[in-house]
Amino acid sequence: MQNEEIVEAVCGGADGVAVLIEVSHAAEAAGGQIIPAAGPEGAEGVLTYHPADNPQRLDKPLAIVHSESAAIPQGVQTFLAGFAGDATAQWLEDVTQFDFYDNPEDVTRAADTVADHFRAGSSN
Repeated sequence: MQNEEIVEAVCGGADGVAVLIEVSHAAEAAGGQIIPAAGPEGAEGVLTYHPADNPQRLDKPLAIVHSESAAIPQGVQTFLAGFAGDATAQWLEDVTQFDFYDNPEDVTRAADTVADHFRAGSSN
């Protein structure tokens, strides 16, 4: 989860974001070229999408599994700080972003947390 401040910190400030968006526009104008340094076609949308600034738009119970060692933990913290609903947050220690995809133990812990969340919601 990111917001404008986080995107700018990661991408070299407002100027860095503007350059990446301009590169994206040029690639789109050239027929939709893939820009390896900026991600798959359409990466401009990622740079301007700021879910961490919109927790008030969600009013359903929420379960989040994350780690300080994974991608953009500050975005999750920002989102949760503004979320007024019922949230369960499980922070796993020393789990990288790739561990959530590739390490069976971490994938299982995350999936079990989400499964428990939905089981609890179905009993209401």
